[in-house]
Amino acid sequence: MIAIKINKITKFYSSKNQLGAKEMFLKNGFFSKKKSSTYAIKNLSFTIKYGESVAILGHNGSGKSTTLSLISGVSSPSSGEVILNSPVSSMLELTSGINTELSGLQNIFLYSSLLGTPLNVIKKNLPNIIDFSELNDVINNQVRTYSSGMIARLAFSIITANVNDILVIDEVFAVGDYKFKRKCFDFLRKFKKNGGTLLMVTHDAETAKIFCERGIVLSKGKKIYDGDLKNAYKFYLN
Repeated sequence: MIAIKINKITKFYSSKNQLGAKEMFLKNGFFSKKKSSTYAIKNLSFTIKYGESVAILGHNGSGKSTTLSLISGVSSPSSGEVILNSPVSSMLELTSGINTELSGLQNIFLYSSLLGTPLNVIKKNLPNIIDFSELNDVINNQVRTYSSGMIARLAFSIITANVNDILVIDEVFAVGDYKFKRKCFDFLRKFKKNGGTLLMVTHDAETAKIFCERGIVLSKGKKIYDGDLKNAYKFYLN
């Protein structure tokens, strides 16, 4: 059964550029402008089945993060459609839901609420979130006193307690020391074991090999390979 269907999506950004001197005269005005479009994604299609773990690969500017943002609902395609048959949990910009003027504890309630979690469930999850974050001693301190790593750990811990059937990840593994990173990996293994659908962007081949069997390679917003992860990395490296 299909969890995610990407059907001929295109995403472009329009901008107005000042015309060159010659064009200005030809256009009868010094203030004429022309529109240009930059394509981040162009006519992209793929499907992901429930329980699959897929890595999206590609060099910077290939459209990887744009694809995840479209799937996560952060942005909308210029054309085409994104079909999701289950709710999506996103680990993109981990700290985007964190208010640094509030305490860690207050942020757990705020961020969880933004993720649509009922208050009684947040209270039930609270001990596990604090324990996972390893921020017990500072959980009542304002987040502005936290290091960037501590903030990322708090956000990651909140999301793990509110994860849906589909999980989308964009390079979020540098969230702490080796011990915490191993804990994050254990969470993802458990998520997969329980039948979760995983879609990730990572430049780390070893991380992708741990969690994914399939790779989709993008180049300049277009799909150039979709299949076995080992072969996908050959396309990516070449």
